[in-house]
Amino acid sequence: MESHSPKKGVIRRISVPWAIVAVLILGVGVGVYSLIEYRNVTDHLARSDRLSDKEEYTGASNSLKFAGRSWVVKVLGIKLSNIKLLSTEIKTRSEDQLIYQDGMEIGNKGDWECWQPAKVGHFCNEEIRG
Repeated sequence: MESHSPKKGVIRRISVPWAIVAVLILGVGVGVYSLIEYRNVTDHLARSDRLSDKEEYTGASNSLKFAGRSWVVKVLGIKLSNIKLLSTEIKTRSEDQLIYQDGMEIGNKGDWECWQPAKVGHFCNEEIRG
């Protein structure tokens, strides 16, 4: 009873190197794709930061959403903390901008009695916000 036939030896000598080559090619492909995705995520984060500095908060928020949809962020958690931090910062800046705009409208109308410093962002003339 011979356990190794000549055919099995030839097949093994041919298939093992090709399997190794296939695994290497697959690994390189996944690595390159991961780097491209990582670059896309960092580009979206940079774009969001630029738009936030220009006070274009809707565009900045959308850019963060695109970055958060990447599998690199979802699966590996790469840059997830940055996305959460920037998202909070954009939300805060946007709310501050609304309060500032409301205050400017009251100031332009000269209706200073409506401003209540104890309640920042709360004004007695609510039709301004609407």
